[in-house]
Amino acid sequence: KRSTFGHINFIGSDASEHVKDCLDLFVQYLLANFKTFTVKFPPMFYFQGIASHLNDALKQLNKISVIEDCYQSRMISSDVDVIQTLSRTNRRIHRRLERSGHYVCENDHLTCEGYALLAENRMSRNVELSLSYKALYSQACQLKDYFRFFETRNKYDILCAYAVTLRLSSDWLYVFYWGETTLERKRSPVVMLAAEIMLYCQQEGIQRLDAGTSSISGELDQTLYDFKRRLGFIPSSKFTVSNFS
Repeated sequence: KRSTFGHINFIGSDASEHVKDCLDLFVQYLLANFKTFTVKFPPMFYFQGIASHLNDALKQLNKISVIEDCYQSRMISSDVDVIQTLSRTNRRIHRRLERSGHYVCENDHLTCEGYALLAENRMSRNVELSLSYKALYSQACQLKDYFRFFETRNKYDILCAYAVTLRLSSDWLYVFYWGETTLERKRSPVVMLAAEIMLYCQQEGIQRLDAGTSSISGELDQTLYDFKRRLGFIPSSKFTVSNFS
């Protein structure tokens, strides 16, 4: 059985012992009813007010596997210049891309060209995309009003970077996938792509941008983590609890 843990509401008290008791009961239920299971919790930044309690309680669980991954997100203020919130290096990269004629556009449908770029980007890092083109296209059609696609092109209109985003709520935007071509990596066109997504968040009144995981099965991808950190994303724990006995 696989599931994603959605949301917790504590009525009356959110004291640490109550959070721990609730989580213990949840795990006891799983152990009593399922021989094997995997539950992925959302990043801790989704649990406003009880994040520290839930973090501590998850780390104290016994008899099951608990893996802590690193997620990164950032707030998008409506009254700031998002370009100025980038690191000095990324601001310089952004100016260089503008001078060389790179630009970003957005649309509401997935393209074969964009998916191929993402697949090539992941392959260069020895990581596969979690969804096939057909599966992602199907999801994008079913949730058409929630998906947005961004692409960076150079002055010759050649695709250099691509992003798939999903609006989780009125306040949250999730970067489902993003990446750049191997040939353009030295220019870092994904920096311009990220900046444009932030500007889109401002225009749409979206307050938080979720850049996804920076680790796999608890192993931190330092290069990816540093890239997101230079874009202003801060880390948050994301836990997966499982039992395979």
